[in-house]
Amino acid sequence: MHFLKEGLGLVSPAIFNLFSDFAGLNDWRPVQASLLRSNLVVRKPSGDKLFHFAIKSNNDDTNRKSVLQVVVLANPQKYVQEVPEPNVFMVQVGELKLK
Repeated sequence: MHFLKEGLGLVSPAIFNLFSDFAGLNDWRPVQASLLRSNLVVRKPSGDKLFHFAIKSNNDDTNRKSVLQVVVLANPQKYVQEVPEPNVFMVQVGELKLK
């Protein structure tokens, strides 16, 4: 999980895989699919619900960025009582428009 200015970012498929293992499920895909079908996630104008975020390094070396696939939950205060500051090292690749 990463707190982002856009909401609560869930790294996919890692977090769904961890949840499935914890819950004793054989496959993470139905878990992710269920969340993606819900109205809890932020959508792109195209309707897509998966975003890509780059992780900047301390020295901002643009040649050494990792990119994560992320599902963004709107309104993180619904899930966490004290929402921390957004992770300044996570930068969205492309433009995010809240729907």
